[in-house]
Amino acid sequence: MSRFELDLAFARGDLDLTWQLSSDCAWLGLFGASGRGKTTALELLLGWLRPDRGSALLGGVPVGAGPVGYAPQDLLLLPHWTVAQNLDAAREAAPEPLPPALEAALLAALELEPLLARQASALSGGEGRRVALARAVLAAAGTGLLVLDEPLASLDRGRRQLVLGFLLDLADWRRTSGGGPAVVVSHSAIDLMVLCDEVQV
Repeated sequence: MSRFELDLAFARGDLDLTWQLSSDCAWLGLFGASGRGKTTALELLLGWLRPDRGSALLGGVPVGAGPVGYAPQDLLLLPHWTVAQNLDAAREAAPEPLPPALEAALLAALELEPLLARQASALSGGEGRRVALARAVLAAAGTGLLVLDEPLASLDRGRRQLVLGFLLDLADWRRTSGGGPAVVVSHSAIDLMVLCDEVQV
């Protein structure tokens, strides 16, 4: 497993964020209240924001230098593409394909089969979040870094249980197959304790 070596500082307005970590954990959780900088921390990790000082390394190289599957809260789907096209692009970007059985479980847990022919711009907010989650998982298959910002938000109770079950299976597969690490942000401490090897508050 690649090692996280994070030492980042960032201050804007009322936010004064310092993030330090040295860990070999496979699944890292970030927990905290709204407005405490969790999403900002992810954007610093990925190089989307420039820190005031410091660096984010994974296996000794900058995090953004390797393949990443990211499911942000604002989705970032290509709106003029269909759901199938968005997912195909993620598959093409992946270091290796997700095993067929695991991909079938992903599509089933997120109930994406009925959505594949729809344009991303025609999706509801909840549907879009499910597609963004699937896209991230497919893009990070194998050794890619998987980054999930509130992956279970806006899901109804039944679907939430299905998706959490899938993420547990995915975590087990990535750990046992030598797959890449994951960083998960959530307001739910219970979800993070179930999914992750280490949780930072």
